[in-house]
Amino acid sequence: MDVSDDQALEAAALLIQEGFADRLTLERVADASDLPLTEVERRWPTVEHLVAAVGTRAYQTHVKNIADAIGPDETPGAFLRGYLEATFPTDRERDNFALLVATLFRSAPVGETVLGPVRAKQRDIEVAIAEDGLDPVMARILRYAIDGLYMSDVFGLNSLTPEERHAVCTRIKSLTHAHP
Repeated sequence: MDVSDDQALEAAALLIQEGFADRLTLERVADASDLPLTEVERRWPTVEHLVAAVGTRAYQTHVKNIADAIGPDETPGAFLRGYLEATFPTDRERDNFALLVATLFRSAPVGETVLGPVRAKQRDIEVAIAEDGLDPVMARILRYAIDGLYMSDVFGLNSLTPEERHAVCTRIKSLTHAHP
């Protein structure tokens, strides 16, 4: 991926976050990224291709954030602790993934384009959880607790205050240490 690809994907992600998911066009992305339309069209012939690339990049960034959060930790539960930290980062600057995914999921035509690549990667997450060293049932309970909290945020179902969310995340994290 070259610099112009990065420019276009960042511009598309920003447009999606700003509410243009349903009205995203290659022309709008070309204008926002200061790239010629022909260059954007050469790389992504349709908006669907571009949105899928944005979704894939968001997922790859999330996977990298999980690995960064795990760091050298090899103790049981390390993957789930990393998954929790990457899904609910304490550094709010890194939380653009959540905003982007929430916006994409709420956009019906775009949502399925993004969900396809994410669904394809779920097996990787299941394998990582299975190899994480925790009781398999507890590991799945914790994974679904993290996912449920996240999806509640995505769809605006969550009525937790930031303090309550922090307390819930702290408890989930503590459970990754308690069940080898």
